[in-house]
Amino acid sequence: MTQITPAFLQSLGIQLPEGDLSELCHHIESTLHDRVINEISSYLTEDQATSLGAIPKDDQDGVWDWLNENVPDLKEIVRDEAIILISEVAESADVLSDDQA
Repeated sequence: MTQITPAFLQSLGIQLPEGDLSELCHHIESTLHDRVINEISSYLTEDQATSLGAIPKDDQDGVWDWLNENVPDLKEIVRDEAIILISEVAESADVLSDDQA
């Protein structure tokens, strides 16, 4: 999945202390993960959803292997959701930075 770094956020104009940038990166990645899973779930059959649900939640490699095998548009879904989320973050850069002033 896409990784968001503090340097990337700074390139969007977000100016926060390093610790806050790291927390924001984690939050953005978690949000992206949730959005991708929500989008994918609308495409799954009941059997596929059951199969995916049988993979332990802490087995991220297993989940992504399953998704790569069973969701033909996975890369496009991840790309589209990342673009949307990054656009939202970029639009909020001033607000995010002002909150720290």
